Amino acid sequence: MANLSLYTKIFLSFLGMKIIIQNYLDLRNVRSILKNKKSIPPEFSTVITEEEYKKNISYNLTKISFGKKVRTFNLFILLAWTMLGGLDLLTAKLYSVTKTLWINELLIFFSFGIINQVLSLPFDIYNQFVIEEKFGFNKSTHKLFFTDQVKGIILSALIGGPIIMAIMTFLKTYPETWWVYSFITIAAFQLLLVYLYPTVIAPLFNKFKPLENENIETEIKVLLDKTGFEAKGIFVMDASKRSGHGNAYFTGLGKQKRIVFFDTLLDQLAPKEIVSVLAHEIGHSKKNHILKGIALSFVMLFLSFYLTHLALNSSAFLTGHGLNSIYLPTQLILISLVFPLYSFFLTPFFNFISRKNEFEADEYAAKTTNANDLISGLLNLYKHNLGNLTPDQIYSNFYHSHPPAAVRINHLRNLEKKN
Repeated sequence: MANLSLYTKIFLSFLGMKIIIQNYLDLRNVRSILKNKKSIPPEFSTVITEEEYKKNISYNLTKISFGKKVRTFNLFILLAWTMLGGLDLLTAKLYSVTKTLWINELLIFFSFGIINQVLSLPFDIYNQFVIEEKFGFNKSTHKLFFTDQVKGIILSALIGGPIIMAIMTFLKTYPETWWVYSFITIAAFQLLLVYLYPTVIAPLFNKFKPLENENIETEIKVLLDKTGFEAKGIFVMDASKRSGHGNAYFTGLGKQKRIVFFDTLLDQLAPKEIVSVLAHEIGHSKKNHILKGIALSFVMLFLSFYLTHLALNSSAFLTGHGLNSIYLPTQLILISLVFPLYSFFLTPFFNFISRKNEFEADEYAAKTTNANDLISGLLNLYKHNLGNLTPDQIYSNFYHSHPPAAVRINHLRNLEKKN
């Protein structure tokens, strides 16, 4: 350890702290689940049977155990790419494959991406066709699963290729201010994707059709009129061809906003519960959570590009993280690999903001619909999706973007009493 550089010591120290925190939080979460396994939480006692509760516990413990294995594997992959010289080896093999520089640069990026995807594929397959299958969630076929993988690779190439070429051009043309031009370009491109996603990207993977349930549609239109919320349309997505999990979301900005329900959600919830869930989502829009989220993401993007600029100009930083190559593509890849390690410690901060937003959206839904409908909707969602009913508080505060179910339900009940 004494012979290691300062940056190597920092890297390994942060890595060690991350491992300790993750394992400690997992231990607390497992203990919390096991501590409460003998009795159904009172909030769920009327909707979940003993057998369903046992299944819920088994599912969550299985996911935690599997997550540890994936995390351990990813740790070794990170060390292989960095301290064990994987990126240097990738550079040596590909930096002069052709006589055209930009083709070699794209080969570096895409080869790195494909290798990582191939390495993670066994875990994805096991999760989908073993764990999700065991608990009744998997609806996908092997053909559909691998078709999604191929589509994802092609889409990444079509979107990522121009982005990479733009950043590399800025780096070579404006070595001191490239990060500003890159930020502006990527921020504009992200906004463009927000508009293109509903009509161009999402239909590549799922089919969307207008909501045809007249009872639900009538209730939703009443809610939209009451809240003054404008949407391009109300659509149902064929999520059931891949998974039994239910969800709903908004997509798009401005007049292009769309309301999308998973078809599984429509089967799991009653009409009034669906409307209350929608009111919660409208609350996010009315409270400007979406715009605030975009603004925050732009701030983080700006900082990321600036820090990348500083890192590229520090040979000590690069070599301290295991990279000896002076080739720009692998330097950028290295930074993209190690930055998430350091930003991991910001996780509870961002999740705190997200949970605050969830409470505000719940309050909006309680004012515009019946809070009891949202409560029963949440109960059914957690029941059908096997969400963790008794997470450890510290674990939840660190990792969860949504408050625990029991906390949300009690908060809504207090609101109902006040109303």
